[in-house]
Amino acid sequence: MLALIAMVIFDLMLLIPKTLFTLGILRFLMGFPFALITTGNSALRTDIIPEDKRLDGFSITSIATMFSGLVTGPNIGYFILGLTGFDFLYPMAAVLLSAAALFFLTMKFEDIRTDRISFSLSGLFEPKIILIAAVLGINFIGWPGILNFGPLYAQEIGLPFKGYLFTAYGVGLLLSRPIIKFLQRDGMPLFTNALGVMATLTGNAIIGFVPGPAGFMTGLVFLGFGYGQCFAVLQKLAFDLVRPERRGRASGTIYISQDMGSTTGRYLLGYTAQALGTYNTNYRIVAGITIIPLLLLQFVTLPDYRKKISSKNL
Repeated sequence: MLALIAMVIFDLMLLIPKTLFTLGILRFLMGFPFALITTGNSALRTDIIPEDKRLDGFSITSIATMFSGLVTGPNIGYFILGLTGFDFLYPMAAVLLSAAALFFLTMKFEDIRTDRISFSLSGLFEPKIILIAAVLGINFIGWPGILNFGPLYAQEIGLPFKGYLFTAYGVGLLLSRPIIKFLQRDGMPLFTNALGVMATLTGNAIIGFVPGPAGFMTGLVFLGFGYGQCFAVLQKLAFDLVRPERRGRASGTIYISQDMGSTTGRYLLGYTAQALGTYNTNYRIVAGITIIPLLLLQFVTLPDYRKKISSKNL
């Protein structure tokens, strides 16, 4: 709750900076409440979702989060910027955050505090899920290809409106919901959990090897499904392996790994685009990199998950 209030204040303060230095300081400070919100919400939603409904719950909430952040938010942002500029954009964000805080007050959570868990540097990570976090982290190296470099590539290929790319991505997100539900039926092989990584590989390959708007939009649909499926399913697998009081650690481990991957991707893809003079090659590079988490998931992470979940149920 305090983190949400802090974000409201910081959003309004974004109207103040007049230099890049002061803006940088404010953005640095915003990282703390933002990290608390993302990590805390992931753990809290696990507390309120029944265990037998966890996959459905993660699927719905992950798609809702990504859809609002990568489809609704950017399109509203572009619309507001076109009308009034930044002077109204930040207050609007503060209003939406205030609404989130009010919704949060209506939610009920189980008290799972325990004396067995105390704060320590070694407790910032959850060792049991490190392989799952590694898959997510490497897979998210390609994330900047949507969020950061996607609009620039859209401009490079002459896409008339940048919001189209987020809309195509949103279509893939929405499609992931019924497909996830189908793939997670009783008796389906554990390998189906790898289809999200396969979809991100396919989406990047289509964009990289089929230049132009058609290839870009088609690839984005695959990426929407891939990231939506990965984020929902892999988080569910991670939380299967930990006790309730360790969900915060698990959530933190997942988000740290994801952020490390996307940060690596920003530097890698930014350097590559600058060196080659085009953003198209980035997607071919990411397609090649995505082979790594696919093999890791299939031959190391899923067998490890099967072993740990069996010993947990003994």
